[in-house]
Amino acid sequence: MIEALPNIQTIFFVVVFVIIYIVEYFNSNRVWKTARFKRFFFHTIFAVINSIILYIPRLLLLLPVLLFTEEKQFGFLNAIDQFYFIEALIGFLFFDFAYYWWHRFNHTIPFLWRFHSVHHLDTHLDVTTSLRFHFGELI
Repeated sequence: MIEALPNIQTIFFVVVFVIIYIVEYFNSNRVWKTARFKRFFFHTIFAVINSIILYIPRLLLLLPVLLFTEEKQFGFLNAIDQFYFIEALIGFLFFDFAYYWWHRFNHTIPFLWRFHSVHHLDTHLDVTTSLRFHFGELI
C-alpha cells in the first residue's frame, strides 16, 4: 500500500486540480488580461523546470536519509503501532501543522520571502498559481 502512495497523491492532485480549473473557468467573475491557456502553459512549464532542478538535491540528500530512517525504523510514525488509517491521519496532521509554520516563516523571514514571493507575483490568482514556485523555496 505504501509503495502506491506517490501515485495516489499524484492522481489526487491532478484530479482536484482539473476540477478546480474547470470550476474557475466556468465561474470566473473577472476579465482575464492573459489567456487562461497561456497562464496554464506558463505555470506548468515553470513547475516542470523547477521539479527537474529539484530532482538532483532530493535524490542525493533526501533519499538516503529516508532510506536510512526506514531501515532503522526511526521516526514518530514508526513508533506508533496502530492501524494504517490512524498513522496516516497523524502523519497528515503533523505535516499540515509543519507546513503551516513553514509557510508563515516564508512570509515573515526576509531571506525566505525572496524565494516565496515568486508565488505571489502572479497578476491573477487561480488554481494554476499553485504551480508557480521558486525551486530555492523547496531546497
